[in-house]
Amino acid sequence: MQMVKDTSRGYSIGSYQPDSITINGQEYSGSLLLMADLLIAPWLVSKTDELTENHIQSLFSYQPQLVIIGTGSKLKFLNPRLMTLFGQNRVGLEMMTRDALCRTYTILMSEGRRILALFLKE
Repeated sequence: MQMVKDTSRGYSIGSYQPDSITINGQEYSGSLLLMADLLIAPWLVSKTDELTENHIQSLFSYQPQLVIIGTGSKLKFLNPRLMTLFGQNRVGLEMMTRDALCRTYTILMSEGRRILALFLKE
């Protein structure tokens, strides 16, 4: 799906396919971490069941208001123990498919929210 490209606010998603995401004109096919002012590709982990407490804690160092985690074409959830870390750190968490994550990230970034998107390859 093609999306509106707005690089004035940093990293933006231009389009996405089932196996790739185009960010500011560059195509990525692996797991990545994305914020308006930060792109880390590839990211350390590619599946939800590989995430550890240390991985989750590292996300908080970026001081996001909300973390959205995309789990490919099928929705998956984190281990409940890891999910509680978000509440303890007063950071919102949403799990969604890759397509939904691309749309949600684009909307929230355009609102100026401090959002961290984690795309997992799954």
